[in-house]
Formats: sequence, C-alpha cells, structure tokens
Amino acid sequence: METPKAACTTTKALLWRLEGLGPLPRLDKLHERPPGDPRPSPLSVPEDEAVAVLQGGSTYRFFVWRDPVDRLRSAWHEKIHLRRDPGPQWDVWVEALRNELALKPDQDISFDLFVEYICGVPDEIRDPHFMSQRLLILSDHIDYHAVVRMDDYASGMAEVMTTIGVPNSQWPPLDERLNASDSGIAKVSSKTADRIRAAYRPAYTIVEAFQAARAVAGRSSRKAEK
Repeated sequence: METPKAACTTTKALLWRLEGLGPLPRLDKLHERPPGDPRPSPLSVPEDEAVAVLQGGSTYRFFVWRDPVDRLRSAWHEKIHLRRDPGPQWDVWVEALRNELALKPDQDISFDLFVEYICGVPDEIRDPHFMSQRLLILSDHIDYHAVVRMDDYASGMAEVMTTIGVPNSQWPPLDERLNASDSGIAKVSSKTADRIRAAYRPAYTIVEAFQAARAVAGRSSRKAEK
C-alpha cells in the first residue's frame, strides 16, 4: 500500500525491477500504470478478488513507514517550499493555505505555519501527502506481514525479499534512494516536532504494534528452541 512521501518512488522502482518490466520509466511516470501493465491492482480486478488479496492468506503484504516528522517536512519542502510538483491542484492548495493563514501574497509559508494548519485539520480530509499512514494503508482493515522503516530501508527490504523467496542474485539495489528532495536541511524545532507527534499519534501506534508482536514472536521462538 503506497504512502506518499514514504519512499514511494524508490519502492515502485524496486518492484518494477523485481518484476523485470524493462528499463525504468521517467520517475514521475512510475506513479502511473502504463497501458498493458501485466501487474493487477485492486482497482483492476473484481471487488471480491481485491478483498481476497488485501485480507486473504495467499498474499504477502508490507508497507513502508516514515516518521511523521520527517514525512511532513519532506512534503512541505517539496510541495510547498520548492514547488516542484507541476500539478495545477498544488497552486489551488497553496492559495487556499495562504487564505487560511491570512498571509500576504509575498509571504513565505514557513514549516511552522504549515504544521500549525495541517495539525489542526481532521486527518480524514487532509491531502494524501499529509494524511496519517494509519488511514492511508487502511491499517484498521488490513493485516500486514511486515513494515519497512525508512530509517532502515535496505535492511527492511532485504527481509521482504528473503521472506518472499527472491534469490539474492535477483535482488534489485536496496540502498538506492530515488527522488530525494534534501528536506533534511529544513530545521524542525522541538515544539513543532512535538505537535506533529501528538497529531499523528495513530501513525506511531501501527509501528509500535509490529514491534511488540515481533518481540513476543521472538520470545516464543526462543522458548521453543529450548
């Protein structure tokens, strides 16, 4: 399940290579399914089949998780500060944001102002780039087998490749990051970070649940070995 601003371009490129679909398209085209794409999606099959894939036992399901502080900073840096997305909807969105914050036309939308607005908006009506991962991955309805943390992406994807039985010789590059926006240069105050963590608390719980389950499984495995 894709989460915008959580290595979605990198992961789509990795899966493209894993499927052997030929040369990578332009990075922005990775987000579109080309005509004749052999990979089915939940929207391209009957509803009962899609539900079976999303909830059944025959499919391995994982998602990539990014700390909401870093994810929101990246979204702001690329979409608001650098204005790299040419989509016309972003001009409309930024103008609406200016109106909400009562900013002058030449006044910058700082990260702090952006967070103040986003954290005050109900999660379900935020743009997907700013929405909690808990909603984006439908975690209340879908059981996942693994989570790949962006701060340990190569190791997490190695575990995915191993689990699904991909021979090491066929692994795509796991440490290659695509479409990086250098958002790390944007400083985040502790006050702003705390506000994000409070507003995005549900996004942390999904990872905490995985870590707790893994710890229990590890203890059970050790007991069985003894």
